[in-house]
Amino acid sequence: MNIIKFDIEKGIYLTEVENLVSDYHSHPAIEIILAETGTFTLSIESKNFEGLKLAIIDSNVAHKVSLVKAKTTFLIIEHRDEFLRNYFSEKNFKLENGLYHSKNSFSNSIINEAISTMLSNETRSEYDPRVQKIIDFLSKNTISYFDLKKEIREFTFLSDSRISHLFKENTGVSLKKYFVWCKLKNSINNYLHKKEGLMDSYLFNGFYDQPHFNKSYKSFIGTSPAKTYNSSILQEIPKHGG
Repeated sequence: MNIIKFDIEKGIYLTEVENLVSDYHSHPAIEIILAETGTFTLSIESKNFEGLKLAIIDSNVAHKVSLVKAKTTFLIIEHRDEFLRNYFSEKNFKLENGLYHSKNSFSNSIINEAISTMLSNETRSEYDPRVQKIIDFLSKNTISYFDLKKEIREFTFLSDSRISHLFKENTGVSLKKYFVWCKLKNSINNYLHKKEGLMDSYLFNGFYDQPHFNKSYKSFIGTSPAKTYNSSILQEIPKHGG
């Protein structure tokens, strides 16, 4: 896997893969999959879509992907679900039941345009201000889940049950699951950008041990780190990757 961009602040994650067989997984972000050479198979709710060249998958939709010797770009974008749904609908890529798929060939400009459009349109947050504050807090702090809930109560003045309901209503995912998603992103980010050892990175971000990290990784990415990155866990991000 070639990591092109891993930007937590902007919520943009761009990679290139040639071989991948994943299990079912989901993440709180929209994903675009584009095969430059070859094709891929996408499975959602036990339905298989074979011979695909392009797929757009809505956030929190469980799916698995299979491709062999197919140069394929994966783009994951966070926090702009409604904006991106409208953007793709205007491009005639309308998502139905959380999915758009095609067997037609497309240029890589789809990926580049989606990134540049999002970056050039600093749209207002789609979330309730209190939910946005929670997301901003998680992006800047390493904290236990117990302490996180305490902090949230103090700056939102809401009960735990109200916080949980509001967060899931806005993001489509539970606060606990989003918390783990943030720990995973931060662990990878520290490894790629701060040159920390992977074990130091995931321990610092609250994972108990490697099995704990691997389980979370698989639930969001669909494979173990070793399988995804050809037993080297994570490749060093190239200098041009930002």
